[in-house]
Amino acid sequence: MIADEFRKELISELSNGGSIKLETLRKYKKLGMDQDSMYKVLEALMLEMRKQGDEKLEDDVMDAADVVVGFCSPQLKLFPEQDLIELRNSYITGEDDIKDV
Repeated sequence: MIADEFRKELISELSNGGSIKLETLRKYKKLGMDQDSMYKVLEALMLEMRKQGDEKLEDDVMDAADVVVGFCSPQLKLFPEQDLIELRNSYITGEDDIKDV
């Protein structure tokens, strides 16, 4: 399963004294992993690091999760198309209309 492989690779990167590489996130996106699945793996891993009391690793995982959800600079966004989907959906549903206050 792709999520298991993703998790193993993240743990390997973290345990070797490094942080999660942007290239790893891009690799799994290219392999077909969607934003939600990727975030769920990172969230579970972050909670594990918190349980272990390892703030540095927890922060490293949170940084990767920020890139996955798009809470980062535009050039680092892993799923920029998600912004377009949300914009289109808000337009279709009328959520972007100006409301009378």
